[in-house]
Amino acid sequence: MPWYEYSKDATGTPQPLVEVSLWHGSKRIRIIGQIDSGADSSTFDVTIAEALGLSRVGAVLDSCVLADGSKSPTWSWPSADLQIQFRSDRFPFRGDFVEFAPDADPTNLLGREDFFQGYIIQFWDKESIFNIDSSPDSTRRLRVRSAPGP
Repeated sequence: MPWYEYSKDATGTPQPLVEVSLWHGSKRIRIIGQIDSGADSSTFDVTIAEALGLSRVGAVLDSCVLADGSKSPTWSWPSADLQIQFRSDRFPFRGDFVEFAPDADPTNLLGREDFFQGYIIQFWDKESIFNIDSSPDSTRRLRVRSAPGP
């Protein structure tokens, strides 16, 4: 069960950041992503999709609600076979891409619909460390107990 230290983001704030790769066919881009249990899905900067050869012209356009409550347009390519790789694991990318303001420091988010599906993730904010362990269905069976009643 590996533990990782939080890394400082662009503002100097410690965050649970990891390096992942995003694949489209044989093209790959390495990305620093923040593990975010509050993010429904992973969200990356749209320039990453463009660097992988995806055009906004062929994308599905939608919108998402940002942490500050504002809406932002999103682009996705559901049939593009995009995959995230963390360590030696590769799995389908189910997220979206957003356009960050030119003066913003983009934060790529790793969310629950794809990244969290293969792992048990624990945060220990007091110590600024986090754990990423393989999910039980990948290598072993899980015994689940009911929580004690009230």
